[in-house]
Amino acid sequence: MAKITDLDKSEKKKKNSSSSSKKKSLKEAIEEDQNEDNDKVDTTHLYADNLSGDIYTETNANPKAKVHSTEWMKILHGDPVEINPSLGSGMKIMTVSEWTSRWKQNDRFPDCLACGSTNTKEHHFTQTWCRGKKKFESETICMDCHMWSWRSYVDPDFLTPEEFDKIRWEKMVKENEKAREIARAKKN
Repeated sequence: MAKITDLDKSEKKKKNSSSSSKKKSLKEAIEEDQNEDNDKVDTTHLYADNLSGDIYTETNANPKAKVHSTEWMKILHGDPVEINPSLGSGMKIMTVSEWTSRWKQNDRFPDCLACGSTNTKEHHFTQTWCRGKKKFESETICMDCHMWSWRSYVDPDFLTPEEFDKIRWEKMVKENEKAREIARAKKN
């Protein structure tokens, strides 16, 4: 076995003293981050701010989003549905409240469009931002009347990357076609 020499001990002391100064700087960095966090704006619900149009709303007896539509019909008929994988495995007959127990309320749109209750839970939410334009979909279930509230919005000039590229390529093809026609006309 190797013996620890005085040189090794002094190097360990240097490391320990330098690590304590790192801890101080780390603590300072954490405090700075916390101060910066206090200055930051909560961006959780920015998707519904500064809209340039109306939000489309719809109330349904069944979910519009296909995410849970088959499970919803099973719940209504008393058929077993798949258990949330984080809770176990297999199938189980569930009540509406048991089935929705892990869903959260949408703080931006907490009210039911059918009865006005705020006892709602969101089962479907998507948002897309592209070149500063946005679109979103949200669907909640009211735990009082069991109606589904759908809300969606799309900026009037919103384009997906695929749509944007398609327009750009079509424009380029037209310009190239015009240039070819001019070149052909000059040849003749």
